[in-house]
Amino acid sequence: MSSLRWLEAGATASYGTVVEPCNHPQKFPFPAVAMFHYASGASAIEAYWKSVAWPGEGVFVGEPLARPFAPKLQELRPGQFELKIFSPREGRLRIERSLSAIGPFTPTAGQKPIHRGLNLLRFSLPENASGYFRLQISLRNVAARP
Repeated sequence: MSSLRWLEAGATASYGTVVEPCNHPQKFPFPAVAMFHYASGASAIEAYWKSVAWPGEGVFVGEPLARPFAPKLQELRPGQFELKIFSPREGRLRIERSLSAIGPFTPTAGQKPIHRGLNLLRFSLPENASGYFRLQISLRNVAARP
């Protein structure tokens, strides 16, 4: 089947081998890895690239920069923000501040929990605060089960 039929039917992207024979598993995307990165906000090409051990023996088709799960930050009022983020795991959002763009950054008061799935986080920055702010998202590592 032509990969163009997939795109015409609405697929965003696809990846397949171009070097034959041999169907080594390393040539194909590992779906759990690809979907984890895609759902975490990576672009389609980044998610595929991270999920294929031998990417040199395949071809990517579609929209490489598609990021439907990318975090969206919106300023509601001066100093008040809303962050919409999809997360495959639980974690925490920490706001950090620095007087320089290169740091060092130190945490400001308060952290926000991040739950699995869609999160809508609202937060404020301190009034009259100068400097640079960054959002640090840390996701919990999931221990492998035997």
